[in-house]
Amino acid sequence: RFQCFRNPITKPPSAVWCRGIASIRSFFQDMRESGIEKNVELRVLVLGLSEAGKTSLINGLIQPNKRALTRVGDRTVGIEQRTWVMDRIDNDPANLLIYDFAGQEEYYITHHLFLGSKALYILAFDLSKYDDEKSLDQQILLWWDSIQNRVCDIKSNDSKTPKVIIVGTHGDMVTGEEEENQQQQSAAQNRADHVLQSLQKKFTLRMNCINERIKFIEDKELVALDPRKRKRKKKKKEEEVGECAVFNDNN
Repeated sequence: RFQCFRNPITKPPSAVWCRGIASIRSFFQDMRESGIEKNVELRVLVLGLSEAGKTSLINGLIQPNKRALTRVGDRTVGIEQRTWVMDRIDNDPANLLIYDFAGQEEYYITHHLFLGSKALYILAFDLSKYDDEKSLDQQILLWWDSIQNRVCDIKSNDSKTPKVIIVGTHGDMVTGEEEENQQQQSAAQNRADHVLQSLQKKFTLRMNCINERIKFIEDKELVALDPRKRKRKKKKKEEEVGECAVFNDNN
């Protein structure tokens, strides 16, 4: 069986090479006989709490010259799929298959079935409702962790670091309506900067915890399981004691 984990192979894709040498040979044979067709489709998964502005954001992307806002009380039911044909310079148009996920809690259980590594993620959150760390957990990290747990699975051959864009909506509602437009933009930008700084602190803390856990496993648990490492550790301690003894004698 062909083993090739954690290797950034793109051709053939991981779904092919994880099945072994025979599958890889068939892949290249099919390429030689049938040719290659460029894939111009990309799945875009839009996630966020209810009333975060996901549908209005999608409307603004697909039809920027039309009214993007939805009516108060409108709710996405389940998952709605739309297609955005995006023109590209010096390239064929790209077909973006946009999935608008409902933000109500009763739909969360089905969302993970559609998450995968071959997609672009957009996390929409309401800037006007962000005020503390609890808001960060509810509006962003809830979805971030869901993506990470589903896509970044080291046991999966298809595991990749997902591409995630975080979008703050309702920027014009961060301050009161009586505020000038420039003041509203400044207040929204300040809040967005605070979100970014808070996320950086959260991720740094998580990485530090992971590194500490890895170090503990390497220094304690693996040493206890592996007799060779126990011997090396004992020998190292004896050498350190010997060096200290020599140093003391010289003094």
